[in-house]
Amino acid sequence: SGAGYFPLICRTEGHRPLALDLDDEPLYRELIEFFGLPRLVHRIAPLQSLPDDLGEFDVVTAFRICFDTNGDGSQWGADEWAFLLQDLRTRLTPGGRVVLGFNVNRQTGTFYSPATAALLKQLPGYRTRLFFEYALLTRTA
Repeated sequence: SGAGYFPLICRTEGHRPLALDLDDEPLYRELIEFFGLPRLVHRIAPLQSLPDDLGEFDVVTAFRICFDTNGDGSQWGADEWAFLLQDLRTRLTPGGRVVLGFNVNRQTGTFYSPATAALLKQLPGYRTRLFFEYALLTRTA
């Protein structure tokens, strides 16, 4: 959620955002508090579920994703993405969406691997559209 600008805009438009991020940047912490945004401090880790008490969401967004980078600089593979997205699916309302905005991998010059793209397109329970660095996943029945 960074400094909280996107959750702030969402709240201004009548939504009830929940910011989820690490607590390692004092300026971001102070801005989130200043804006009065609800925030959950949590590290998204490969093959680990999100906290149980998150509730249900119509939309989940992740822009300028950093959590998919491993300690050695490599990016998550299809297995890690499949786990996270299936976990998110259980927290989406019917027809809910996940919007992902990937960063470019400096080692490969791509936003996601071919295996990750194939997974995103075929992931059970979602209808997926890819646009360069973005993925839009809509929960199906």
